[in-house]
Amino acid sequence: MSGWLSRAVAVFGGRPAAEPQPFDVRCPCGGRVAGVRTDSSQLLGCPGCRQMLLVLPATVYPLPARPKPVVPKSGGAASPPAETTTSPESGSGRSLRKRRRGQAPVDEPGQEVSAESGAETSASPAQPSKGTPSPGASSTDSPRPRDAGGAIAGAATGRSSGIPTDRRSERKAANARFAAAVSAWRKRTFTPVRLVVAAVLLCLAGTGYWLRLRQDVLQAERVVTESSRLAEVAVESRSWGEAAELYGQVESALDRLQREDPPARRLRQWSREVRAMTNLLPTTLADLVDEAANGDWEARGLNWSEVFRASHADQWVLVESTLPAVEEVAPEDTGGPGVEKLGAGGPGTVISVPLLVGPIRATVEGDLPVLAKVPVADRPARVLVAAQIAAVETVDGRWVVRLAGDSAFLWVHPGTLEEIGLLGEGDDLQASRTMLEQQAEWLGVTE
Repeated sequence: MSGWLSRAVAVFGGRPAAEPQPFDVRCPCGGRVAGVRTDSSQLLGCPGCRQMLLVLPATVYPLPARPKPVVPKSGGAASPPAETTTSPESGSGRSLRKRRRGQAPVDEPGQEVSAESGAETSASPAQPSKGTPSPGASSTDSPRPRDAGGAIAGAATGRSSGIPTDRRSERKAANARFAAAVSAWRKRTFTPVRLVVAAVLLCLAGTGYWLRLRQDVLQAERVVTESSRLAEVAVESRSWGEAAELYGQVESALDRLQREDPPARRLRQWSREVRAMTNLLPTTLADLVDEAANGDWEARGLNWSEVFRASHADQWVLVESTLPAVEEVAPEDTGGPGVEKLGAGGPGTVISVPLLVGPIRATVEGDLPVLAKVPVADRPARVLVAAQIAAVETVDGRWVVRLAGDSAFLWVHPGTLEEIGLLGEGDDLQASRTMLEQQAEWLGVTE
């Protein structure tokens, strides 16, 4: 029961007496003031210069544990204690030095072995020690020196191991240097900041491009809606020049939108017909051929081709032609089963219409791809085609009015045809209307 009071005080919140904390303060003059710290700070005078020195109070926190004293090692490694073993054969004791790992055993000086027991003795000058080659031994019997990692130093290759000499080693070294250079360049160039900036710029460029395309699409749709309405008003008021300009804007907008639906085809058809109306050939084809044949251009020092390009290039003409019907070809004529000869609607879209110009022989010719839209029929098909004049020239002694095939189209609107005075009267009027309605069905532009 001894010490119960102190143990109870420690359990119920008491604390042991604080360990004294000494201090030793040095004054700038060289004097020193020493003592024990108290619970409050102290002002003590220097015994030499009487300058007041501040001493901090004792700390309330536990003091750190004192480190264990470190015994300094001597300059040389201490040799391990020798152990004494007894030879089982001879019963005599001998002292053996402990062998460290990776080191050869070192003989203890003064060791001797009797001849009877065969124990070890100390090395004598007459008997070489272990690891020293004897005078009669060859150089190959001596062990090669080893480096710190245990590898044999100075391999008998006759060259340094760090410098490759064969081509394979040189190639590997060159590849390694190139890979290192590329890696360093990539790290310098494609830094994270640059990659982030590039990604942001790419996103901004893509967004701007998409917004620009979207704006163009909206603008084109607005042009189609507004210009087509204004063009219809111009057609009703017979302002064909204004209507041609407005329908040209509509056709360009449809090309940007890549529209090929029926309303777009109808607008394109109106644009072609109005454009042709405003730039028709002012004379007939017969008069044009007569002008070319009887103009006496050489005597006047002129070239008809240049005169034609200056006066009649890109002017439009309307040509009415009849495509032949489809015919059957006998199997013996083709070497196979019966086939249809290409007539109306076939890929043979070349037309040749004769012209009567007095004694002059002339024809209107052209390869018109639009005629491929004419369906195959078992009877001749009458068509009305508009096209630009490409040339008026002589071929084998006859005059040819050549049409531009890429500009050709089929006429479908009776109102525009009536405006230029080619609709006809009576039976011709009804036949013309029927032909135009049929061509509208072929093109898919019926109202």
